[in-house]
Amino acid sequence: MSYFHGLEIEKSWNDTIYQVVRLDFSSLAGRSVSSFKNGLMRRILKNFKIHELDILKKYDNPSDLLVDILDDQDNNSLVLLIDEYDAPLTHNINRSRKLNEIMDLLSDFYATIKQYTDKFRLIFITGITRANHVSIFSSFNNLKDISLENEYNDLLEFKYNDPENYFDLHVARAANILNMKKEDVYRRLKEHYEGFQFSPAAKDTLYNPWSILNFLGSPENGFCNYWFNSGVTPSIVMNYLKVNESFNFLDYTKRDSFIEINRLSRKYEITALPIDILLYQTGYLTLRSEPHGKLHLVLANTEVEESLLQLYLEENNLLPSEQLSRKMDDIIQYINKKDIVGIVNIFNLILNEYTSILSNIFNDERSVRDLLYAALIQIPSLQKVKERETVLGKSDLELITSEVCMIIEFKRTYPNRGPDASLHMAIDQIEKNRYGFLFSQSHMVYRVAMVISIEEKKILKNYCKIVQSIWFS
Repeated sequence: MSYFHGLEIEKSWNDTIYQVVRLDFSSLAGRSVSSFKNGLMRRILKNFKIHELDILKKYDNPSDLLVDILDDQDNNSLVLLIDEYDAPLTHNINRSRKLNEIMDLLSDFYATIKQYTDKFRLIFITGITRANHVSIFSSFNNLKDISLENEYNDLLEFKYNDPENYFDLHVARAANILNMKKEDVYRRLKEHYEGFQFSPAAKDTLYNPWSILNFLGSPENGFCNYWFNSGVTPSIVMNYLKVNESFNFLDYTKRDSFIEINRLSRKYEITALPIDILLYQTGYLTLRSEPHGKLHLVLANTEVEESLLQLYLEENNLLPSEQLSRKMDDIIQYINKKDIVGIVNIFNLILNEYTSILSNIFNDERSVRDLLYAALIQIPSLQKVKERETVLGKSDLELITSEVCMIIEFKRTYPNRGPDASLHMAIDQIEKNRYGFLFSQSHMVYRVAMVISIEEKKILKNYCKIVQSIWFS
């Protein structure tokens, strides 16, 4: 009972205490088949508190070892926790021979567990993918999948109002350190770390607890991307990219995909996961439900979107050159000084490095905007907002320093619409939609119209204009 000492559950615990056997497959994922097999057997011995390692010489595989151990256990005496059950599979999705050998080992392993289910009070299995793995679980047909059940939607996350209820003093401290209003810190927390929903019937959206706790622990670092920097990107996503080279994650930052519930609940072979299901299961996309029952897959928040873009940059080797990195470091002072020419020069350097003469990214202004947004992830002290929604419309891009917010509206040229007409369209949209007038922080706000030339594949310095500056206090 010492595990629960001082916790609320200690008062209501009326069950016996069971021996907990936890097998973490993530630490075995990258190994050869033989080392995976030996590593799993060693973990079985350790978790059953058997210290005679020489015993391993008697066994050829984990299943035989498990049979001998379980024969000596009392009925209903064990709790088995298998963490990241699919890690050995997702790490080898592009290595078919190794994948099949590991699947055979795991098939025997789970068949043994099924044979001895009377020994277990509870078996709880976690993993990233909700895959079928027919050959693995063929005999394990009584598993209950809780992935989409509303009862478990907020099992491991913070609810939308938990920061206000439990962390208000910490948020106030962060606001003081960052010289921000507390309500603005809450807004930024929501934009960066909230938005997850795992059940079609869920009422609440949830915070990523890892990210919000890291922020509250070190608010002086700002609203960092803790999700991607923790190395959370699953191997299955990386390996998917290796066998699907034509897929462009940058395209997925624009999508709001309708999805049917039966596609979410369907089980797929791990080698045949549709990309939207893969991005949902690995946390890049999350659910949004409408009142009439329609479901959408969307990016949960800024942190997840930036993680997807960072993955895109790394996988396509689009890391900035040393020269560009030095230039990008200057963009904050250019924004503060309203140096539009300096900003456009940096934008064009990014476009020149990250695209080719044959690139079709210039076919629409959103693609140019998204690529610039992705590149500017390299500057963590610069806040970036795409398509901030107001009652009148959505601005293309906001770049926010500690002093200034610059709101940009992009328009591209067409064969029948030159740069003059495109510039006037951008200015008209800025003024009509009153971009910046709802900005809540104490900042100087200025709005800028920028014209993208599809012919010259760059932003035209002579067709960029500050429309109006606004001061909010």
